[in-house]
Amino acid sequence: MIATFYGGTSFVSPQLNGVTALLGQSVHSRIGLLNFPLYDLAHGLKGYKGSKPSLHAITDGDNWFYSGHTGYSPATGLGTLDVANFAAYLRSLAD
Repeated sequence: MIATFYGGTSFVSPQLNGVTALLGQSVHSRIGLLNFPLYDLAHGLKGYKGSKPSLHAITDGDNWFYSGHTGYSPATGLGTLDVANFAAYLRSLAD
């Protein structure tokens, strides 16, 4: 049996490219640098709250040096992105 491993930047880069294209289609315009809206959501933890949060914190686990927690952490970044909720947030910025 041959073990296979998928991961890293070469695995996620095409996925993020596709997600970014879908986000652009959702807001009907170019969205520019995603860091600004993502970190705006992380600031004050507003992106993790409500009935449809755009961000989901990874609070368990570590990377040997840092532990995950809500908000930005060196272990887990911002957590995971709910693309549909993030698209709705981007559309709300365009209004």
